[in-house]
Amino acid sequence: MPRIVILLLLVTACGPRDRARPGELDAVWRGEESGRFIAPLSAIHCAETGIVELLAIRGDTGVGAALFLQDSARVDPVEFQVVPGSLYNEPRPGATAGIRWFATTTISAFEGVAGMIRLELTGEALTGSMDVKFQSVDRPDTLRMAGTFDRVPLVRADSGCGLISKRNRV
Repeated sequence: MPRIVILLLLVTACGPRDRARPGELDAVWRGEESGRFIAPLSAIHCAETGIVELLAIRGDTGVGAALFLQDSARVDPVEFQVVPGSLYNEPRPGATAGIRWFATTTISAFEGVAGMIRLELTGEALTGSMDVKFQSVDRPDTLRMAGTFDRVPLVRADSGCGLISKRNRV
């Protein structure tokens, strides 16, 4: 009997989860493409550039956002309006967002064009939500993503973190 119990525990532990854990992004998108995504979320604050970089990657799927802070040294609870990153404009406060995954024979890549990212502080951790409209970067397809995250540790980057901004502009 104990072997059956162990086997059942292993099967349920390896199967898909229906709920995110603290420190993870739980996102659902619908439109021309649809999907669900739960993955660890990192949050890196670079006071040098006044940007918080949010990044969740699992397998071939990734969701990311750059939050442009009003005060570069502080992360405040605020709503960040999403604007297209191709505008090469950093409204403060404001945000850019992107999502990508590998489809059967291509890479699906979408740029955030509208929406909000809401942020709250819980000690040195971030809790919040995303409601973003995305446009495909190479097709007329659109999708809408809603996501939540809870108690994501906020990492303070060192003085060389300005490379984040340069990397994202290449």
